[in-house]
Amino acid sequence: MTIRRRLGRLIACIALLFLILVVTDTYSKYLSEATGTTDIDVARWRILVNGQDIRNNANISQVITPYLYSNNHIASNIIAPTSTGYFDIIINCADADVSFEYEINITPNEDSSVEDLVATGYSLDGAQTVSLARGDDITGQVLLSSNTSTINLRIYIEWDDDSQYATMDNDDDTAATASGDDALLDVNLSFTQLNENSLNNNNNNTNNNNEPGNNEPSEP
Repeated sequence: MTIRRRLGRLIACIALLFLILVVTDTYSKYLSEATGTTDIDVARWRILVNGQDIRNNANISQVITPYLYSNNHIASNIIAPTSTGYFDIIINCADADVSFEYEINITPNEDSSVEDLVATGYSLDGAQTVSLARGDDITGQVLLSSNTSTINLRIYIEWDDDSQYATMDNDDDTAATASGDDALLDVNLSFTQLNENSLNNNNNNTNNNNEPGNNEPSEP
C-alpha cells in the first residue's frame, strides 16, 4: 500500500472521528433538563340565590318569600282556593367564571295541605311571562360571554281550583283550611357547568330555553 493511500485513509478516519464528535456534541445540547411548577387560577364557582351562598347552605327556604294577592274576597298573604301570587328568585353569578345551565323544579311538598298549589308561569328579568304547565321545569343557559351577573326570576303560583288537572274537591279544600297546616311548595334549583359539547346551537337559548307566552298574570 502506498504512502499516499495510507495517508488518505488516515485523513478519512480523522474526518469521521471529527464528524462523530460534532454530532455527539450537537445532540448533547438537547439533553438539558429543567423543572418547574405551573401556577394556574382555578375558575370561581360561587352562585348566590336570594343573597345566600348555596355552597355553604343549600337550603333556601328562609330566603324565599311568597306574596299572595288580595281581592274583595281573599285577604292578602293568605291562601284560599283560586288564590294567586308569586315569589322571586334572584341568581347572582358575578363570581362564576364558567358558562352554566340552571334548572328550577317546583312541586307541592308531600306534607302540603294544598296539593293543587302550582306554578303557572314565570318572567325573566321583567320580560314577558312564560306559561308553565304542571310538571314543567324552568331552564336556562348563562354563557360566560354574555357577561350576565344577575338573573331575576318572578315565579307565579296559584291554588288551582278550576282546571281539569285539579286533584282536590270541595271537601278536600275545606279540610285543608280546617287543618291549620301550611301550604308548601318544594323549589329545587340545580346549576350545571356547560362546555362546548353541551351548548345548545339555538342562540335564543343564551338566557332561556323557553319561548315567551302570555302576559304577566294580573292582580285579582
